[in-house]
Amino acid sequence: VHGDQDSLHMSDDPFDAVLSLEQTLVAQGHGDGRTHGAALGLQEGHELGATKGLQVGEEIGFYEGFLAVYEKRISILDHGLSERAVKALGKMRSLVSRFPKAAPLYPEINEDLLLMRSKFKVLCSLLGAQLHTSTTTLNF
Repeated sequence: VHGDQDSLHMSDDPFDAVLSLEQTLVAQGHGDGRTHGAALGLQEGHELGATKGLQVGEEIGFYEGFLAVYEKRISILDHGLSERAVKALGKMRSLVSRFPKAAPLYPEINEDLLLMRSKFKVLCSLLGAQLHTSTTTLNF
């Protein structure tokens, strides 16, 4: 009986109620913060993915356009290219054409982009095309 009176007096203590309320509010705030943070993270990730996807698409589109124009120029002017230049042109065409246009999960994207960039530099050198990075224009 005496133990029941002690627990009754402990629960009547106003400081226990304040401490309990503080712990409850901290736990609730933590949960609300995690939920809000997850929603913001998802939104930010979506926006970043869309931006990066656009940048990659522009780069691949640039390579496709470059190849189309240069292949047309070669066919019209009908001047011979070195065997190495023809091979580099074919390799670049292969890399660009096999790049997935819509792939939500493409783990090799960084490696393939680096390979494409290096092959493009080699191709420009072999074709005599000068890429001016400050204005992003090509001279033939």
